[in-house]
Amino acid sequence: MTLALTFLILTVSLIALLLAVTIFLQGYLYQQPTEQLPLRAAVAGLAVALFITFWTYVNTRAVGDNKYGTFFDFNATATKDVTEFEAIRRYPNLPKEEQEKTIAFKKQPGTFNFVEVGEDKIYQPSNSTDITIALLLSEAGGKKARFDAEGKATPTNFVYSEERRFKEVGGPRYIDLGNPNMVYTPSTSVVIAALALNFLLFVVWFAVCWPVLRYSMGHALVLAAVFGVIFMVVLMPLLFRLNKPKLPATTPAPVTAALVLTLNHQQS
Repeated sequence: MTLALTFLILTVSLIALLLAVTIFLQGYLYQQPTEQLPLRAAVAGLAVALFITFWTYVNTRAVGDNKYGTFFDFNATATKDVTEFEAIRRYPNLPKEEQEKTIAFKKQPGTFNFVEVGEDKIYQPSNSTDITIALLLSEAGGKKARFDAEGKATPTNFVYSEERRFKEVGGPRYIDLGNPNMVYTPSTSVVIAALALNFLLFVVWFAVCWPVLRYSMGHALVLAAVFGVIFMVVLMPLLFRLNKPKLPATTPAPVTAALVLTLNHQQS
């Protein structure tokens, strides 16, 4: 669904909803609806539709999933593109001194795929012969940050955790296990922005219910709370999903939902 269509549907639906609800409620609460109600309902519906469309645009065009989502599911992280990395891979069937190798990968232009430098092999976390246990990223000053695969290791096996990610050693950052295109960093500024958008939803509803539709302040607060929660729980997740841009076509590497690589006992 395009944002323009989203805005149009929201505007028409909200105007009709607010007009019908206000005729009923104000007739019951105040004996008669406020003056110029059709015009007021149009202004109120347009204002709410504008804000919801704006929030949908901000969240769906941000890098990362639900970066500016609702209270219940926003992912407050900042992101940074990854164009190359080194993968530390474990080969359990090789002699002990050759079990770990470091392999460089670079991103293919125009895709989300990483290809082994000097080879035509697309990165995948694991296969039948080896498993990636860590990533190394070059940073300023020639330093390299290490991101270890989260999971459970024993002398005979390694199991990736349900989060399926590489966690920075000594830091808060992480990289997705099967899609290492971004480094994710928990961000205070993103938290503040996401919370502000959530709070503004209630502010907008209160503004249209009180000065625009002419409910009393108490009734406007109740209506803002009711509409705000309903929209936050039901409508916003739906709009985020419907308006999320489609990703460019890629050739993703096969990744299983939960991989267990059994390591053979090694001979000395």
